[in-house]
Amino acid sequence: MLQELQSLKERKESLRNQRIALEEELNQLLSYMEQGSKKQSDAYNVKCLSTEFEIKKKEIQKQMDKESQEITKNQQYCAEQQRVYKERADWIDKFNDKLKEDFKSCQKKEETIQIRSTVAKGIKRLFLLQLCTIFFDKENQRLLWGLHKIKFLNDGQLNMSSQDEDQLATSLGYLGLLLQQIAKIKGVTLKYEFKFKGSKSYIQQQNDTLYLFSQKPSSLKVLKQSFGLLIQNLYIIMEELSVQKQWRNQSLPAIIGKIGEMLWVDA
Repeated sequence: MLQELQSLKERKESLRNQRIALEEELNQLLSYMEQGSKKQSDAYNVKCLSTEFEIKKKEIQKQMDKESQEITKNQQYCAEQQRVYKERADWIDKFNDKLKEDFKSCQKKEETIQIRSTVAKGIKRLFLLQLCTIFFDKENQRLLWGLHKIKFLNDGQLNMSSQDEDQLATSLGYLGLLLQQIAKIKGVTLKYEFKFKGSKSYIQQQNDTLYLFSQKPSSLKVLKQSFGLLIQNLYIIMEELSVQKQWRNQSLPAIIGKIGEMLWVDA
């Protein structure tokens, strides 16, 4: 009995030792497992961190690539704008140069025009002076002296001799020449064309030729008609010279004298 008890006691002690050994082994295994789990956990965490870093790295790289593309695009745009601005600046410089050339050319043309205008005015005054000297100088007034004989046309009761008619025709011819020369100097177009032939001068009305002398001493009809056309030309010259209209009621010699006075002033 004691032996059995002793055997059981030993067995119990053995089992207790085994249990302690198993507990130690289990604790050791648990410790190993805990350490291994921690290592795996740390490795997983490292891997997760590495993965997250790679993702962020890729996102950052993508963002940097995008920004780099934007920078490149902006650089290209700036380069293009610089090119455009340079072209515009070159065009503006050329335009300014052209303006300067045109301005100088205009100045030269204006100077030329002024010179020509001065010369033209001088020539015009010279022509007027010559015209006044020819027709209105005291020594040359005989060219228009016969105009006072126009009374023979206005009064049918007066008899006109051949000599009076020749003097009147000559004076009317020179009057037509005077009006023609004034019109040329002043740049005026007369209503009726005049041809100077001395005492045989004539005036054109469309296709008709009206002489400023009577071909038949007994008839002054043509002379009166041609004289009327000549007076129409005279009125045009009076209007150009700003002769007052009331002067139309004056005698022909008085009107011509007034025109002479105004021409002397212009000359």
